[in-house]
Amino acid sequence: PNDPMLLERIENLNRNAKGFLAVGKVLQAMKCYETVVLIRPNDPVAIHNFGMCLKRIGKLDLAEKVLKRAVELNAKDGEARASAYVGLARAALLKDDVEAAKGYATVVMTLFEKTKAAEDAKEILQ
Repeated sequence: PNDPMLLERIENLNRNAKGFLAVGKVLQAMKCYETVVLIRPNDPVAIHNFGMCLKRIGKLDLAEKVLKRAVELNAKDGEARASAYVGLARAALLKDDVEAAKGYATVVMTLFEKTKAAEDAKEILQ
């Protein structure tokens, strides 16, 4: 939707979410990103950020589903896709699924070795 009021609302929600994260209010940030996802269900950035918040508050199964969707939607953006894979790896580690975490990290190291996320993936593999 290109409604100027709706676009302004989305911009405000994203700004609020970043502000909440800056002061450690992850739940409030998650709610902002969730609202953006409801408005724009194919927004890869909002979906990624929503998934990362879910991971941080411990909703690991839902975080995994959301981050997998972020991987799909970020097919053309290697850095964002790699970051979503690292988020998946970290969520898997929190679930004590070391094998899955290493699998996601290996994907990053193999396909996205020149990204910032590759450094994080390298740590996961050690």
